[in-house]
Amino acid sequence: MIRDLEKNILMSKNWTFVAPINLLSVFLDCRTQRTFVDEEGPPHLLSEDALEYLKSNLEKSGYKNRDPLIIISPTPVFGFELAESVQRFLTSISGSYKWDLETWRANEIGFAKFLIYLASNFDPALLYFFVR
Repeated sequence: MIRDLEKNILMSKNWTFVAPINLLSVFLDCRTQRTFVDEEGPPHLLSEDALEYLKSNLEKSGYKNRDPLIIISPTPVFGFELAESVQRFLTSISGSYKWDLETWRANEIGFAKFLIYLASNFDPALLYFFVR
């Protein structure tokens, strides 16, 4: 089981994976699976394909609706308002590529879409977020 997990991780171009532990834990790939709505704005941290990949991995892992779910994100889930406000301001005057708009909050529509996707597909009884 562990060897299969290692092989899947090392051979994959998508770094989202589900750890076969209790409580089921999902490690998100918010770096290589982003989509951009436009050149100036912050990214959606998970593309449609990434969401479907997540769904497929959870189903293969035996996840059942209403089970607790741990989500590990390499990007901040709940950031600091002051820092994010400064980032938004600097982005507005110099463009988004100079500033790493990587927080979930930077694109609230993308974050809401992710939470709605989780609720409508898995309806976890408990949802824990950890930032790596």
